[in-house]
Parts: sequence; structure tokens; C-alpha cells
Amino acid sequence: MNTTTVKPRYVTVRERIDKSLVDLLVSELSAVPDYRHRRGRRFGLGQMLAYVALAKLSGAQTTADIARWMADRRDALKAVGLPMFSYKTALRVSRRTDAGALDQVLCRLAGRVVGARAAPGEVVTVAVDGKELTGSIRRDAPAVRLVSVWDHATGVTLGQTPVGSKGGEQGALPGLLAQVADVLADTPGAPGGIVVTLDANFCGDPALAAVAAARADWVVK
Repeated sequence: MNTTTVKPRYVTVRERIDKSLVDLLVSELSAVPDYRHRRGRRFGLGQMLAYVALAKLSGAQTTADIARWMADRRDALKAVGLPMFSYKTALRVSRRTDAGALDQVLCRLAGRVVGARAAPGEVVTVAVDGKELTGSIRRDAPAVRLVSVWDHATGVTLGQTPVGSKGGEQGALPGLLAQVADVLADTPGAPGGIVVTLDANFCGDPALAAVAAARADWVVK
């Protein structure tokens, strides 16, 4: 695996909370399946997950960080239409929401934003790489390994999927790359094309066939 470190240009949310960003997050995150019973729901799951997304963009790492971030910006959050809820509620939301479904929604949103930011006809360059999920090592199980596709210009992950026992990293790539390509092609003023950079681990027929199926060009690094 290529170990070259690329310093991405992260987009962070600090003191200013943009209502248009909040509305977009709430709308998209409402697609995540709600684990709660209908009776007794006070807040929409999309609203609650928007808190988590905004806090993570601001550098929060733990549920306690998220709760502190919310408390410090109570007035600003209420001004953009987000209700306040307790630390215990934030903890339940973080633990019980379907992580896979949330990941798919956020990656789809990231792909739409990247596609929309590209100039008409501009080529979007993405990287494919394998990585171990931080904090996933357990005594009774190996670390979770992912294949991810991320945007060169911003460092934002556009899609990721666990590596199964069959086919390894190359076997996980076709569906993932097709998903990313479909999202980029579906954005208004769609990009003029996709270039995929790959390292030596992906120099095989399955990976290159996946790139061709996505109607993309490739560069081996």
C-alpha cells in the first residue's frame, strides 16, 4: 500500500453556523433509517445527526466532545432551527444509529458536493486505497480493513466499503467505484470525467476492469 502522506484541505465549521448547510444536512440525513419507535419522538433523526456531523466537522472526537460543542453553541444552533437535546440522547443516537447507512448517506452527499463544485467539463481525480479502520482492533477479531475512494482536491472520502474474505481489496472495488461514479454523474453540471489513481495493490484485472466499467481513466502511482 502506498504510504505517501497527502495533506488534505479540510472544510471545518468553527464559530459561524451556516443555515443552508444545516438545512442540507438535515434533509440528507433524514434518509438514515430511524431506529426509534414512532411514539415519543420529539426530534427528527436528521436534525439530531446534523449535530453530530457539524460537531465532527469542528473537530469533536467523542460523544462528550459533541455534547460540549452543542452546549457552547446553544443560541447559534437554535437560531438555525436545531432543537437542543441532552448528552444521554446524543449518546444513544451515536451508539444506535445504523453506522453503515449513515456512512452511505454522508459519502453520497460528499460526492454530490464534489461534483457540483467541479467546473463544467472538469475532470475529477479520485484515489483508491486500502486502510485499517482506526480503533477497530479487538482481542477476538482482527482490525476492520476498508477500501476507500477519496477526492484528491479536498481529501474528502466519497465512498468506502469493508474488505471481504473473497476477492480482497480488488474484489471490493467494482461496486464501490460504480457507486461513486453514479453519484458524480448525477450531479447538475456533471464533471467531464473521472481519473482514478491506484497503487500497486490494485494493479490487477478486477480493479482495472472496475475502472473501465466506471468509464474512468486510471493512473498507477
